[in-house]
Amino acid sequence: LHFRRLRLKRELDGPDAAAALYRPPPPGVDEFRGGVLASLAMLGEDDLQQRRSVLTFAVEREPDSPYWRIALAEVHLAAHEVVVERAGNERELGRIQGSEALYAEALELLDRARAEARVAADLDGEFAEAALMLGYIETCYADLEPRMEERDARREEAERHYTRALELDAESLPALLNLAENLLYFDRYGEAARTLERAVAIAPAEPLVWNNLGYAYYSAGRLQEARACYAEALRVGGGDPRIRAALGDVLQQLGDLDRALEEFEGARAGTGGDAALHAQITFKIAAIHEHEERYPEAIAEYRRYIDLGGRDTAKAESRIRRIYSGAYE
Repeated sequence: LHFRRLRLKRELDGPDAAAALYRPPPPGVDEFRGGVLASLAMLGEDDLQQRRSVLTFAVEREPDSPYWRIALAEVHLAAHEVVVERAGNERELGRIQGSEALYAEALELLDRARAEARVAADLDGEFAEAALMLGYIETCYADLEPRMEERDARREEAERHYTRALELDAESLPALLNLAENLLYFDRYGEAARTLERAVAIAPAEPLVWNNLGYAYYSAGRLQEARACYAEALRVGGGDPRIRAALGDVLQQLGDLDRALEEFEGARAGTGGDAALHAQITFKIAAIHEHEERYPEAIAEYRRYIDLGGRDTAKAESRIRRIYSGAYE
């Protein structure tokens, strides 16, 4: 209701009159900025259209504020992610034309986000959030690029921005995590691990940091260190099924199949409504049973995977046929 009153007042009497309708600002914040913050606080994170309207109004009123520019860029990025998900759903349903139209919309939203972030960086060359935002936008562009050369070029540009963000704020956890993800993309596992070791020192109670470091160690073949990281991620963050499944992968590589199976079964029990993850873990469980020559259990799990609509049902059916043709009596 407050937002509607604000919009109506703006349309009737202009932005200055609308600003007067804002809630009282917190101490130490001027009236206009406090009003914008109060209006944003009243909106849900999913109210993207209204958040965009409020922040567009703020940019119009204070065009030289890098903070409003970055906040508006974040809204464009959030809208981009929604559209990309819709485009992916359309593609999976075979509606290619609708999917392509949505991807075009997603690119337009990225263009808008980048334009705002570039203005923010120009307004304040020491603004770490602007460099971070530009890096993340380049990563999003890379994810939409069909050609590897273009993806790699986008990723290289993203790395330059993440590095700049860390030059401005050496303890920026988002910059460290995004830089590490970029390094992992290029298979630079040692550099990624060192970057994530810095992140762990900054946020030792954050399970995502331990999880990502575990993945970097795992990719580099440092299995014992990966195992310790995943265990720590579970200790500080609870029994996240994806982390438990990752720990199961490490244990399987180390040859501790009983413990791996225990982790996989615990992970599967915690998947909730995530059918894709449930199916993925079920295949891992089936493979362990097959390796250990527990063929009835393996067949049951492969069939369960097929019933769940796993992405590689042909492989599961092939495994069942192989068991029946020779190994299983």
